[in-house]
Amino acid sequence: MNVGRDAGDFAASTGEVDEALLARYVRAYEEANVDALVALFHEDVTTSMPPYATWISGLEASGEFYRQMLARGPSDVGIVRTRANGTTALAFYRADGPGLVRTLRAIQLVGMRQGKVASIDHFVNPSLGRVFGLPYIL
Repeated sequence: MNVGRDAGDFAASTGEVDEALLARYVRAYEEANVDALVALFHEDVTTSMPPYATWISGLEASGEFYRQMLARGPSDVGIVRTRANGTTALAFYRADGPGLVRTLRAIQLVGMRQGKVASIDHFVNPSLGRVFGLPYIL
């Protein structure tokens, strides 16, 4: 059972941001290109989605999770770069339907290690936008 991360996991993922990796990650997410997204993952990648108890661990489980999550194909997602905990974070905006405004849905921290995405912490709490000075509507 995976009950949490080792302290070293946090230290390893707070270094400099690999800008090329981050750009490929954002592009794959925007295009709902799961194969491209999963190709960026470290073999022991983890995803959490606070405040939910969701915890996905490992390459295979992550691939299955993101295939289901992005199964509808590209959506009108808006991703805005910000900062959290001293590193790059991404704000995710989505519309409830075609032609509707995109609203803040989550703040995501992407941990990187060895040239791959090692952790994805997707904080599903739109009220966090105030902390980051982000607009609710994009």
